This record gives sequence, C-alpha cells and structure tokens, in this order.
Amino acid sequence: MPQGIKLHEVELLLNADAYGLVLMQCAPKPERPCTYVIGDLHGNALKLFVFLIWTGVVFFPAGNKDQIIFDITAAYYAKHYLSFHRAINLLQFNPEIVDLIKLIFLGDTLCDRGKSDYMTLLLFELMYAKSVKFTIILSNHDLGFIYKLNHPEEEFTVSPNDSFDIFDLDSSGTNHAKSIYQNIYLQHLEIIGYSYVGGKTLIFTHAPCDPQAIYNLAGTYAGDICSTITTTNGNTDQILRAYCESYCSTDPLGDFVENRNLTKGLPGNYVNVFGHVGDIYINASNQINLDTNAGRPDSNQTEIMLVLQVFESVPLLSNHTNSGSCHCVIL
Repeated sequence: MPQGIKLHEVELLLNADAYGLVLMQCAPKPERPCTYVIGDLHGNALKLFVFLIWTGVVFFPAGNKDQIIFDITAAYYAKHYLSFHRAINLLQFNPEIVDLIKLIFLGDTLCDRGKSDYMTLLLFELMYAKSVKFTIILSNHDLGFIYKLNHPEEEFTVSPNDSFDIFDLDSSGTNHAKSIYQNIYLQHLEIIGYSYVGGKTLIFTHAPCDPQAIYNLAGTYAGDICSTITTTNGNTDQILRAYCESYCSTDPLGDFVENRNLTKGLPGNYVNVFGHVGDIYINASNQINLDTNAGRPDSNQTEIMLVLQVFESVPLLSNHTNSGSCHCVIL
C-alpha cells in the first residue's frame, strides 16, 4: 500500500430489534489535513450517520448522546421523517475536524438496500449547511436513483432499490428531496475522482476500472488518465442527460458503474480504490476494495466498515468544491 494512506477496519453493529447502534471506536484526531474514503453505503442513512461519528465530524450535546442516537435510529427504522429530521438537527459539528478533513463516498448512497433515500439526503443537506467537504462518486445505484427520479413512470434500472421513497412522501417532502438532490447532491457528484499520494495516483471509482473504460466514457483521450478524468467530470451534466434521455443496457456510463471484472485494472503507477464487488479481499498492489457487508440488511452480528485515510500531497480530485459544476438533471 502506498505511503500516505492508511486502511481502517471499523467495527459497528446496527440492530433494528433493539434500535441499537454500536460503534466500537472512533478515529484519532488527524494531525494534518486528510481525506476519509468509504465504500458502498448500501442506501443506509444510519451507516452515513455512523461514519460521521467515527470521523469526529459529529458529536453530541453533553448528556444527550444516547437519547439522540436512539431517536435517530428509531426514526430511521420506523421511517418517521419528521422525527429523524428533528433528531439530526440536534447534532453538533466539530469545526476543527470539519476544516481538517474531506470525505469521499464511493457510491451506492441512494436507491439500494436501506430504508430511506430522503433521510440520506437530509444528512447530506445538514453536512452541506455545516461546511463539510464531501464528494459522491457515481455508482449504479445512484444512477438508478437519478434515472427513476426523472422517469417515475418507468421501471427501476437497478435492484435492489428498497430505499427509494421520494414518491412516497407528501408533496412538501418530495419537493424538499428534489431540492436537496438538485442543489446539493448533484453539486457534490463526480463520475471519477483522483489524488496523488506517495508517488502514486489514486483513482476513485465505484466499480473497478481500466484505462480503456475511462477513455470510452470520456469519448476521447486527453493525453493521460487524469486529464481524461477531468474532461469526463467536466461533462458530467451532459453524460447524465444523455443516459436519462436514451437509457440502454450497453451505455458506456452504465457499463462503467456496473463492471465487476477485476482482471484488467490500471497501470502499476495507479491505484484503483473502489467498492461494488462485495465483501472480498483482493490481493493486488494496485487495487483496494472498500465494499463490505456493513449497512446491508439488519444483522445482529458486528460488521466491519472499511475506511481509507489519505494524507494529501496535492489538492484532492479535480478542483471539486461545494460549488461543483453539475447542474442536471431533467426535473
């Protein structure tokens, strides 16, 4: 593993029967700016909540920790949106940690096995309001969310899709969800990310990739992989519009976020960080899989959440900030 990165194995337990949420340990405070990269959320707002606790971004008013955790967890499993919204707004954010770190989500944030996409969007809204720096990498399930939101009369393009509840809300809730999606979610969305560390280039994708897949997606070769990624992310709006307007199973974007082929990979000076392929160990020097079972359907067993900590030597990703450039889609 390249210098400048560290893999954390985070033990957690999500138990619906007892409305329990147990996080075995939290991250030590970083001594310098860094990025935390997490694999598939599986459409689980509680996993996102636990991740925020673990990073130190979120803490609790004195004496209220257990009650707030109980209220958030109970509201999540009961799909009680107002109670969830009220409870998360009691959370406090540590400005020192917020200034130090950035977060990358490797996809499956929405339209997956969880209980509520609206609750995940509410957490993204709160993170944005508190100036948390974060990027969402496009995945097959996120793409399924985007397509369904723009084509409510059509079948889902991805399964499972249990957490998709935007059209189950009242009109006010649906409009609020669409507003968060349009003004916050899309502004933090990238198809591919990259970063330089320890003499290597980290490539962040939802699914494993290879250079040809990146070039196919971009429709051009911009001189090197990172320049091609920058070109691709600059065209995110057009790429998503094209997908939503003419969905087909052989679309390069669909192929890119669905790939499970681990045999091609990237050249040796690149390290591909991804999820999607399941809870499997990959013995390859230039591939890191962060997908685990944590956040999948309820279990009474402790699960492991993998988080990659990256100490940056240059700015993260493609100059991405909270005012990103993606302004689609066709609502």
